Amino acid sequence: MFGNEETLAHVNQLLILQQKQENAMGFDFDSVVKSSYKLFASMYGESGIEGNTTEGQSTTSHQMSENQYNDDIVIMVEPSTTEISFNTFGILDLPVQVQLHIFSFLTAQDLSQASQSCRTWNDLCSDHLLWKRLLNIDQHQWNTVSHSTNPAVYRAVDSDLSQKEIYSRCCPHAQSVITGLRFSIPRLFRSLVLTKPPKIVMFGPGLECEDTSSIVRKFLGERPEIFKTCGGFPGEFPGSIGTGFYVKVENTFQIRLITLYSGTRKERENQNVNQRASRNKLLVAAAARDEEDMVNQENNDENPFDASHSVRALCRTVDAFIFVLNASTSATTSVSEGKPELLTIMNDRWTHPSIPLLILSCVKNDDVTRVSCITVADQLQLHNMNRVWKVSFIFL
Repeated sequence: MFGNEETLAHVNQLLILQQKQENAMGFDFDSVVKSSYKLFASMYGESGIEGNTTEGQSTTSHQMSENQYNDDIVIMVEPSTTEISFNTFGILDLPVQVQLHIFSFLTAQDLSQASQSCRTWNDLCSDHLLWKRLLNIDQHQWNTVSHSTNPAVYRAVDSDLSQKEIYSRCCPHAQSVITGLRFSIPRLFRSLVLTKPPKIVMFGPGLECEDTSSIVRKFLGERPEIFKTCGGFPGEFPGSIGTGFYVKVENTFQIRLITLYSGTRKERENQNVNQRASRNKLLVAAAARDEEDMVNQENNDENPFDASHSVRALCRTVDAFIFVLNASTSATTSVSEGKPELLTIMNDRWTHPSIPLLILSCVKNDDVTRVSCITVADQLQLHNMNRVWKVSFIFL
């Protein structure tokens, strides 16, 4: 197309305007449309843009008007009886891709509220990629995750549920789950109220870590309004296995709390943290299995350890387990290093699948950077565990 210098200047203005529209992140669509309108009006005449007809021109929308000549350029104008209105431009007039991009900045609660405004937004706010992105981000902020709220479980079975449905089933806020030390543990214990005090075993590397070992003191009277020690009871198995305390929970019912350590205090102080599993007195080498255990060898999941005979006998009488770990990112031991001990104690050969497991992901205080609960569940491969389990975050 050829034209004079004025025409080329108008074209350059259009290109500059288009470039600004593409690069702008928070541009005003209404002002952009109006400015484009004024620019075209100055180029082609107000009557051609607004559709106003002059005398001698036909009012039929499909009829072409007479040619308007401007030096070397020929402009064909098609009159219209409909006037363009720029005051009715709204967010629903934006392309779908633009609306989805805007929705990607919203939280799950905002998306749920926006979906109730109209049918169009209800469809857009259910977009698969929107909720997949939210799930991948928000799951690391959850303070609790369990066997029924772990997204990895749905991925493992290739679930037909939408990402929005998986999010609503897994998010603790959507399920109105109360978290924290004061609520999580008593609620678990209330479900275990039997004719006699339930037996709870607490174990894990967090009991032997300097920053998180104070969890035991919380059970033994440091917060008597929640846990109050009422005395001890003797061991039931060889090697003092089974020795523990009677603890009253919220002054309503009693439990029998048993703490299991990998060795004596002197042995724990002298051993290298990387050698904890190999020197753990609760475990024995897998090569030392007897004939009874070899029957279920296919269920061992290549774990190089088995529980000792006294620990196996104890596990057959326990009503619930609490696994304690240090979730600080600066801890000398990683979360995954506690996996052999956890899988060994919770083996279905001596711990019935109906026995629940509570994992306490502990840090010293709320200023410490921690590993998220969903990462803890992933590193311990809890989605492969055939029992009721829950990971809860607490700070001591």
